[in-house]
Amino acid sequence: MARKTALILIFAISLAGLVFAQLSPEYADWADGPQGFLLTDDESKAWEVVKGDQEARKFIALFWARRDPKPGAAFNEFRARFDGMVKYCDENFGYEGMRGALSDMGRVFLLMGPPNNAMNRGPTRTVSAPAAPVGRVNRTEELTKCARRQKSGLTTRPGWTQSSKPKAATSCSPFTRTAP
Repeated sequence: MARKTALILIFAISLAGLVFAQLSPEYADWADGPQGFLLTDDESKAWEVVKGDQEARKFIALFWARRDPKPGAAFNEFRARFDGMVKYCDENFGYEGMRGALSDMGRVFLLMGPPNNAMNRGPTRTVSAPAAPVGRVNRTEELTKCARRQKSGLTTRPGWTQSSKPKAATSCSPFTRTAP
């Protein structure tokens, strides 16, 4: 009976140790967040060994202290800048089911920094008019352009000379390009 009680007591103590050594949800996914992009290989290995919340707090404090450009200052500029970039990524690069800072664009932005210049373009047109079948030329449009050119009295262009030879059937222009 005493042996059975001792085994139950040992099991309860070991189970309690496992329960108390678990990371809380606040810290469990910390390395999977945007900060994880900054982890070195050694830091990743050290994070895997962290068992409790107190160890996690110490690890995170040391993580940001290593990246502080002014260690004696009360304010960590790097962390503040990084948190601002994370917020920007979440607002601008996120989409349904994906946090912006964890997207590919967010990762590049966080690791490389903001771009030197950027252009805003409106959406491009994705639906176009049906293309002409392959091998067919819109001959009417080509002849119309040719007629306008001849009607306007255009006889030569810079770098072009008038040809006495008839052109192929694909063009009505009497001009040929001279070699420069």
